[in-house]
Amino acid sequence: MNWKNSISGPGTSNCTFDRSKPCLAWMSCVASHPVWVLKELAMHRIAYNLIRALMQRAALTFDVHLERLSFKGSLDSLHHFADAIYATYRKPRKQALLFGASLRTIASDLVPLRPNRCEPRARADRVSVGPPRRREPTSEL
Repeated sequence: MNWKNSISGPGTSNCTFDRSKPCLAWMSCVASHPVWVLKELAMHRIAYNLIRALMQRAALTFDVHLERLSFKGSLDSLHHFADAIYATYRKPRKQALLFGASLRTIASDLVPLRPNRCEPRARADRVSVGPPRRREPTSEL
């Protein structure tokens, strides 16, 4: 099964699962056994799909184009509201209010209208291949 097609089919945003890897912070897998690597990959796919579903719900609820919502902005607002929503686990009315506020925050944080845009990529931590750059001496006054 091609897992890329299962999460980025027709009608979705032009940002794919591959491009969201820096946002989800899994450029390097911590699992050492192949079974655990597959489980970790599955968990990240679930997280990606949940964030995309949250973005879609915010777009439908507040009548905003899905292409104008930022994946990274949605992820940041989810992190911001997660503790507060969890703290009210025995108060469903407060949870509903906080969830609505998080959707409102996601829908109000729009990116500029740019045709054919895609989410910006985070810079990967890579080891320098060549020798270290030499700094030119600064001129003395």
